[in-house]
Amino acid sequence: MIKDAIKRAALNYPELLPAPYGTIVKMEGFDALHTLTERFGGFQHYLPKTKKMFRECIAAQAKAEYTGDNLRMLAREYGYSEGHMRHVLGLGPGSVGSAVVKQSKQPEVKQSD
Repeated sequence: MIKDAIKRAALNYPELLPAPYGTIVKMEGFDALHTLTERFGGFQHYLPKTKKMFRECIAAQAKAEYTGDNLRMLAREYGYSEGHMRHVLGLGPGSVGSAVVKQSKQPEVKQSD
């Protein structure tokens, strides 16, 4: 059938496919790419990098796993710096949920005698 002929051509000449589709054929196989083209062919696609794609999921999971003394471990596990993990958890100065709140000082008003 037509799919078999296309598969044979794609597997023999993956370097002729537009980027990154040749890489997908080499790494995941023709059937994975064929499924993508059947379902999403004709659409413009943008796939963000992994951390950006799953940012909200990572934040929710890190907050659920945070015990108060495992910030360093969470930062390492999710590939963030400790400072960025503090921001994700809302622990840094100025972050939502931060215990540090600056209060503005009211000027003194002198009372007249």
